Amino acid sequence: MEEMVEIRWHGRGGQGVILASEIMADAALLEGMFFQALPEFGAERSGAPIRAYTRLSSRPIQVHYAVTEPDVVVVLDPTLIAAGDLTQGLKPGGLILINSPESPEKVRARLGSSAGSLFTVDASAIAKRAIGRNIPNVPILGALLAAIPLISVANLTDAVERRMRGRIREEVIQGNLSALTEGAKQLRQEELAHRNGHLAQKQTAPAPNPESWRGLTPGAVILNPGNSVEYETGVWRSERPIIDWSRCSHCLLCWIYCPDSCFHVEQQRLASVDYAHCKGCGICVVQCPTKCIEMAPELTFQEG
Repeated sequence: MEEMVEIRWHGRGGQGVILASEIMADAALLEGMFFQALPEFGAERSGAPIRAYTRLSSRPIQVHYAVTEPDVVVVLDPTLIAAGDLTQGLKPGGLILINSPESPEKVRARLGSSAGSLFTVDASAIAKRAIGRNIPNVPILGALLAAIPLISVANLTDAVERRMRGRIREEVIQGNLSALTEGAKQLRQEELAHRNGHLAQKQTAPAPNPESWRGLTPGAVILNPGNSVEYETGVWRSERPIIDWSRCSHCLLCWIYCPDSCFHVEQQRLASVDYAHCKGCGICVVQCPTKCIEMAPELTFQEG
């Protein structure tokens, strides 16, 4: 291993991004290495884009700040590709691992950057099969180790088990360990990267489109209550609510509980959903008594 490897993690609240960075650090401790695990997040809500950083080194680490020039970029939510800054600062010959059901070549076209060697793994599907929930952090850890052997599989497995033991049910622990192995098996490497070893030319991904954020500033949100209609969701959603109208009883509980008033009502009946402002929090799904609302992957609608 090189003297120091820096990893930048991208994901959304609830996907275990920070936990993944910490598990990698735990495994480095078992390996006898020096390490750091640093979180970075803003709004504390499910679905909010967040980052985390991990440093692994054979020598003491003297820096204590966010990773700006990573050797490895790991993306737990493919909808974040639309944000446009995932490969920013990636070192020449770096590695990109993205949770996606798509082939690396298709993801490369959407990524808009020729930086790094690109790998994909459908970590969400693996997690849903293994533990019944879309928490892709453990299978993507297995895929990461298959792409670049930073530490031993045994120590990573031990680190995952230690984090979970005594906190969750045994069957969920075993499901996660199975997902760890499955993530490594299902890793897909870009054909060009496989042929050339890596793409040496470092490029910066295009900057996010300011229009998608509508000038959102923390001060505006805090000082102007009830102003969510002024700010569109942009890329802040990984799933969206879909209504089966044949089962909808028009009880309007979704309308009552929606924190962003995204359900439109006409003549006391539910009429439509305002997806431009829906944050994908899923409160409507929990409140719906007829279970006619389900969450669907946002990536499906981005492609469409």
